Amino acid sequence: MDVPPSRYKVVEEGRRLVVIDRTTGEAVRHDRPAPPAQRTESPTRSEPPRSGPAVPGRTFITERWYDNKAPRTLALGDDTLTIMAIAGIALLILALLAFVYIGFFALVVIVVVLASKGSRAAIRSGATAWLDRMRPV
Repeated sequence: MDVPPSRYKVVEEGRRLVVIDRTTGEAVRHDRPAPPAQRTESPTRSEPPRSGPAVPGRTFITERWYDNKAPRTLALGDDTLTIMAIAGIALLILALLAFVYIGFFALVVIVVVLASKGSRAAIRSGATAWLDRMRPV
């Protein structure tokens, strides 16, 4: 038994692929919905920003896995960049020290702690509170 022919066929017209409906003989039109509008958050507080002056191009877009209010774009001042650099270096040093002094067991404990929903939620809420002090773009 043979497979019946498809209702649609694809042809090339002017270096473009076009889908033709065999029953009507017309090209199939795909009316795509408009892309969603960009979400913009306007600052609702009137207090001055807590971060230093931002240099154009120094922005940071947050992700959902560590920020409850993500995605949002934040301007980075010099003091914020310094704090982020110090925190990154401190985390790297702590990870290396834990591996050297305690061994592989420390990494297993860290992975188990981070796998817990409660600890991830606490870390994410702390990171969100810290990111709230930065100036939105």
